[in-house]
Amino acid sequence: MDSNRNKIQTVSNKPAGSRKRLLAFSDRVAGGLRIAVIVLLTAVFVIQILLQNDTFRQWATHVERWEGDSFQ
Repeated sequence: MDSNRNKIQTVSNKPAGSRKRLLAFSDRVAGGLRIAVIVLLTAVFVIQILLQNDTFRQWATHVERWEGDSFQ
């Protein structure tokens, strides 16, 4: 039992600097992912609003020329 206790203690005793670096890195990654999600959701929202404009929709997508009869 005493040898198992020593193994557990040696595994859990990591240097404090390593743990701080890992926490700092994960905070930076989480912040970057949060910003990326906000930017992408904002872009989707803006594009959906722009696609309601006939001029922008015809410029951005060429769907109507590929259809048999355009919707009017």
